[in-house]
Amino acid sequence: MDEGKLSSEDNNGSDGGRRKRSWLRIPLYMLAGIGVFAVAITIYAAFQRQARTEAEPDSVARITIDEAGTIEDVMTQTYGKYSESKRGWLYVGPDERTYVMKVIQQNKLPGGPEGEEMYFMASGAAVDGSEVARLGAFHVRPNPKEPGALVAITVTNLHGGSSAVRPEDVQFLALSDKLWGWLLKVKDGRDPKEGLVSVSHVLLAPHGEEIVKLAEFPHSRIATMEEDLCARGRETHEAFRQEAAQASNEEAAEASSGEQDEMEPEETEPEMFDLCQERRYAYKLGGAKGGIPAPITVSVSGTLDGKKVEDKTWKLVFDTKAFRYNVPDELDE
Repeated sequence: MDEGKLSSEDNNGSDGGRRKRSWLRIPLYMLAGIGVFAVAITIYAAFQRQARTEAEPDSVARITIDEAGTIEDVMTQTYGKYSESKRGWLYVGPDERTYVMKVIQQNKLPGGPEGEEMYFMASGAAVDGSEVARLGAFHVRPNPKEPGALVAITVTNLHGGSSAVRPEDVQFLALSDKLWGWLLKVKDGRDPKEGLVSVSHVLLAPHGEEIVKLAEFPHSRIATMEEDLCARGRETHEAFRQEAAQASNEEAAEASSGEQDEMEPEETEPEMFDLCQERRYAYKLGGAKGGIPAPITVSVSGTLDGKKVEDKTWKLVFDTKAFRYNVPDELDE
């Protein structure tokens, strides 16, 4: 009886154990399946991280520009040592004159995904008092050839007139949606009572790896000398016009006859005196829309040789192939 109970218990235990184990297999299989799935997710995530690392190189932090530090570095590398007493950088130009170069304009822009950009302009007068000045223009931007670094696009030795360009003589303009530039007033001449003082608008902008002149057109032409000097200017200009007309007629006659002198006489440049005048030019830049620089409208008013000038307006259109504005010669006759 005891064996039967035991046996029966054993048997009952054996049958019940099989039933219990069959039920236990389900959660065990489920746990095993979950474990395999978790391993598969881990492997897939690791594979994805490796694929992204191989496909995308380490990202470079977006560049922010320290204006003061960048200007100091670029100016020192370009012009030389800074003079505390002169409050500018001492630059020895190609003419062997020393100029004191000072920053007269600076603007920092957000730039693109790579980082910020900065534009600044420098001007300097000759230390020896000569009536000559120099200009420099600088565009600092992220270097596409070296991620994380900056590059400076520069022009360092432009004619800056007879005196240094002042901060109020510089405008920083959006010429199009993608192009910024500087419009400067450059002055040549000292005293309009002694001779012509000519002030010109000069438009500069970055283009590729350089900074180029997009246009030059008048701002003002002032000469208010004594009448005897005005008369002398009138005489010399009239003589020059007559000589030019005669030379043009002679060239036309030779061309029609097929004859031409083998030896051309040497021409001497006649001494020219300035015409008395007070001509002033106004400009208007069109709205910057799209990638092409906006047109510039220029108009003139005032007097020339004692006579009122004809009111006239010119429209300067940008030539995308030449990358400059078309400026007619008559605008500054």
